[in-house]
Amino acid sequence: MTSLSSSEMNTLARWPRLAAAVVLAAALGAAQTRQEALARLKAGAAALDKGDSAAAARLLGPLPEQLPAIADYAAFLLAQAEAQNKRYAAVAPALEPVWRVSPVSPLAGRAAVLAARSLLEIGEAQKALLTLARTPAARLPQPQAGLLEARAQEGAGDPVAAAARHQFVYFGYPTADEAK
Repeated sequence: MTSLSSSEMNTLARWPRLAAAVVLAAALGAAQTRQEALARLKAGAAALDKGDSAAAARLLGPLPEQLPAIADYAAFLLAQAEAQNKRYAAVAPALEPVWRVSPVSPLAGRAAVLAARSLLEIGEAQKALLTLARTPAARLPQPQAGLLEARAQEGAGDPVAAAARHQFVYFGYPTADEAK
């Protein structure tokens, strides 16, 4: 909402019904904008489900700022669309709203895995490790996070740490696809 000048404030003070109408119009405008943003979120999620990641990215792009209460969900969907579009460099920045929410977002673990996988695609092993480290270990989905950490350790030039993480996956989750 824009701020009013002192003369506009004086006018509104003399006309209380006008002031109430201005406040109501602003509230309705904000509600309509919020409804439009929610409709875009729904359409973006549907496009992502249908495999139209380009349309999903277009629809979801501005939503984390427009829907601050659920910015982590909008950001996660946007990052998924960017990953499907093979725009790996855009994935980690798109996920920033996930790590800004307090308490920790329920999507933090899945977001860390998505970001780390994308960072490894563009050869950013050290950034992938940092991304995994910024999420509480209990939130990271295993064995996916363990395997990504092992690959990132390899890419960062630490074969001993990589071997330890590979063993964690192999012995901790022997029936998982990641252990093969």
